[in-house]
Amino acid sequence: MSSTTSSATGSSSKKSKLTNDSVVRVIFTTKKEDIRVPEVEMAIPLKFTRYGLSETINLLLDRDPPKPFDFLIDSEFVRTSIDKHLRKHNINREHTINIEYTEAIIPPEKEMECEHDDWVSSVSGSFSGFVLTGSYDMKARIWDQKTGACITTAEGHKGSVKSVAWLNKAPKRDGGKFKFVTASMDHTLIAWRASQSEEAASIHHIYKGHTATVNSVSVNISGDKICSGSYDATIRVWDAKATPDNSTSSIDVHQSKRRRLDTAPQIMQNTALVGHTASVTCVSWPTSHQLISASADHTIRLWDVSSETNTDTLTAPTVVNTVAYSTVHGLVVSGHSDTVLRIWDPRVDTGKMAQQTLHSHQGWASAVAWHPYSQYPRFASSSHDKTIKVWDLRSPLPLFTLSHHTEKVLSVDWSGLLNFDEENNSKDVSGSQFDLVSGGADNKMR
Repeated sequence: MSSTTSSATGSSSKKSKLTNDSVVRVIFTTKKEDIRVPEVEMAIPLKFTRYGLSETINLLLDRDPPKPFDFLIDSEFVRTSIDKHLRKHNINREHTINIEYTEAIIPPEKEMECEHDDWVSSVSGSFSGFVLTGSYDMKARIWDQKTGACITTAEGHKGSVKSVAWLNKAPKRDGGKFKFVTASMDHTLIAWRASQSEEAASIHHIYKGHTATVNSVSVNISGDKICSGSYDATIRVWDAKATPDNSTSSIDVHQSKRRRLDTAPQIMQNTALVGHTASVTCVSWPTSHQLISASADHTIRLWDVSSETNTDTLTAPTVVNTVAYSTVHGLVVSGHSDTVLRIWDPRVDTGKMAQQTLHSHQGWASAVAWHPYSQYPRFASSSHDKTIKVWDLRSPLPLFTLSHHTEKVLSVDWSGLLNFDEENNSKDVSGSQFDLVSGGADNKMR
């Protein structure tokens, strides 16, 4: 009898040892009250991946149907098994591991498809559910994000439209005025005006000063200044409220295109920011005092607008096609011709070197856009590989990839509806939803 008992104990001990070697003690935590589970220690298999962890949370929450979750250990997403993640980051499996969980971001379904007559070179979302697009067909258009209807068309450039930007980012949906600016291969920028009942936008001002294609345009946060970047290697800053250099004060939209351009109010006075030695591929004006530019000379430059000086230069190993600055997180993301996305932090001493490189695209990175209000460092990228990817810097891999375009994707942005107060001027981001919009060489805005 004694012998039998000893054998059972030994077997039980061996079984327990195997079990201990294959599990880890964890505590699940979350910042969202509506999905919180008891924060108690429990043992889970080391072989668990995100799927197994999601099953656990759904079981604890008694969710039916179940929903997918994302999991973080030490502020980094788990993208492998728990075992591999702990080994990779040299985390002691003997300790209790805190695993934070959050509801997973589900890849959006394609909601609409808006046809153009040529490549869609640029898209700009708004806070009112309107999308502005520029096309190689020399036109700009405004679309209703809810219905997919084309509301207004702006026709006047003599060359392809390369870039577009809102002068008022949140036009009222009920009778509001549209104000926007376009940049073109014809070396000019045009500021436009239109009401929501007008099918054709009218030319407000034409800005002349560049000597080559204007690749990019951006507007400051107050909407009274414009900056542009050109193939002529210069950045020019314009006053959106300047008095025209000629005397014409209004344009008849029924005039011919040539007549409209010849008689349009023209503004030639501008401030040139010189420093780049090759084509300026992208400009962005994220704060009132600072703008950022990218260039084929492999550099990203930060500029102080008031002093007209280049305050910082970040050097990349290859052409910089696109750049964006996050005012929420203080980080810069750039997209390059070597397919790589690079993250920079100009605030730190090592900021002149990329802090992080992201590898997933298989073609040129054409555009990047930070989520406007996410509390996490999240952005979207587009590429000549026909895809759009959404990233969260807590993971080296994209959260998801969209492959709806059939040709190279040239532009991407976020667009949505913010909650406004009764005066329509106080933004409340709670409950607001932002969707992705993109344009490509398949002649479509999606």
